[in-house]
Amino acid sequence: MIFEQKYRVGIEDIDKDNMITSKAILKMFEDMACFHAATLGQGPTEVYKNGYAWILSNWQIKVFKRSFYCDTITVRTWPKKFDKVTSLRDYEIVNEDGEILAIGTSRWFIMDINTRRPLRITEEYFKPYLPLTEKNSFEKIEKIEEPETSEYSYKTEYVVIRRDIDSNKHMHNINYLDVALEIIPEEVFENNKFDEISIEYKKELMYKDKVDCYYCEKNGKNIVMMKTDDKVNAIISLS
Repeated sequence: MIFEQKYRVGIEDIDKDNMITSKAILKMFEDMACFHAATLGQGPTEVYKNGYAWILSNWQIKVFKRSFYCDTITVRTWPKKFDKVTSLRDYEIVNEDGEILAIGTSRWFIMDINTRRPLRITEEYFKPYLPLTEKNSFEKIEKIEEPETSEYSYKTEYVVIRRDIDSNKHMHNINYLDVALEIIPEEVFENNKFDEISIEYKKELMYKDKVDCYYCEKNGKNIVMMKTDDKVNAIISLS
């Protein structure tokens, strides 16, 4: 089952070159996943009625060509696999000529909103998404090669603020990308669009958490690791 919607690239979606940002692409992908779930009674407004929420654990995207301000694009999403613990969902963006501009994949799990613990994905949860499609954006989610602590070139601190918190009462997943883009060196940021992004979420961050953020460049990838109390919260790879 493929779910799609047209978007017009707006002013908040573009960078200094009037081109769509990777953050905007991630936001569109996330919106589409939530819109799709909402049409099936599993969206954000149903969280407290259902007692559970879909929570993201991985992002992986690749941009082939960037659209510009005012361009009309179509964003598509579809669930492609369920197991007892996680669900995989893919994405693509096409222009008005049908050219694929970007692709993405993501891994989700279901969290009990009261215990903050994962739930088994039962047939009741995934039945509304059937039938599944065999269409693939990526064959699999690639694991980020995590550097040793000694490989990181510098460290700084970030404090989770109010605007980071989402409807699930933790730091919103796209805001991790914001932090990573602040952490990387200025010359790296200014000279890259970051057409390939991977994010692994490991431990949720809450309001006022103090986060140690580490940066290094390894094998052509810019890696940012976020930790609290020596536990990794997220790893972000940008290239």
